[in-house]
Amino acid sequence: LDRGNLAEIAIHMNNTFQEVVPEESRVWDIQSRLLKAGALDAMMSGSGSAVFGIFDEEEAARVAAEALKKEYPQTFLAQSV
Repeated sequence: LDRGNLAEIAIHMNNTFQEVVPEESRVWDIQSRLLKAGALDAMMSGSGSAVFGIFDEEEAARVAAEALKKEYPQTFLAQSV
């Protein structure tokens, strides 16, 4: 994070809880849509309260958030500080 290398962060992301998520879960749909929209990686947070994607392009993240918000109203675009 200190170096601002998002690609490096993305390749080290892991959540073993996601391995047991059923195939019909919306987690997989959201993750797939984030990746197709240009996320460097996407995954479930913790035990599944949210799904997030890491983008290196703000506009791609904004477009993804707007698209997801249509089906998932509790979609938010966040920026690190």
